[in-house]
Amino acid sequence: MNIKSLIAFVVLIAIGIFGYSYYSSKKHEERLAIMQAESAKVQAETARLEAEQKETERSRAFAEAEKAISENRAAKQVAESKKIELEAKSEIDKQAKEKLLNSAKRFGDLGSLAFNTPRIALGPIIRDMQNLKREVEAIQTGECTESAKKYLMESIDVTVYNFSEFFGDADFKLRGNAMTESLEKYSKAIDLCK
Repeated sequence: MNIKSLIAFVVLIAIGIFGYSYYSSKKHEERLAIMQAESAKVQAETARLEAEQKETERSRAFAEAEKAISENRAAKQVAESKKIELEAKSEIDKQAKEKLLNSAKRFGDLGSLAFNTPRIALGPIIRDMQNLKREVEAIQTGECTESAKKYLMESIDVTVYNFSEFFGDADFKLRGNAMTESLEKYSKAIDLCK
């Protein structure tokens, strides 16, 4: 073998090795470019998914805030309506208390008059007490004044019954303790109302 052939052979092998290296390097660059492109795709998809997730979370937070605002408005409306209702009930009780107090005074006056009236002249007073009872029945009461009204009506009923029986029966004895008990209950119940 001669040296020229050997040099040509070595040059040929070097060119082959260089060519293979160049070819491998190009393939490697292509694969690297494909991998980088895939990586960029994955990163873009990840960024898109993160943006969607953030948008979903933002929408959910917005919906929850809207719901909380709506619930807060509803709670305020309920509280306002309860306040109005309580004020209305308080006003009803206040008016009822005033009417019941006036009726109780009239009843007391009629009772005093009845005790100082002869048996034969009790008819008009009994009639006035019955009219008073109907007036008390017509009074619109609230929760507080309801029991006071009930006890005042009981007292009027007992008194009307007693005086009616006394008016018609000479032997009937007035039962003042039943009248007094109902009036005491009325007095306690009306005192509890503000």
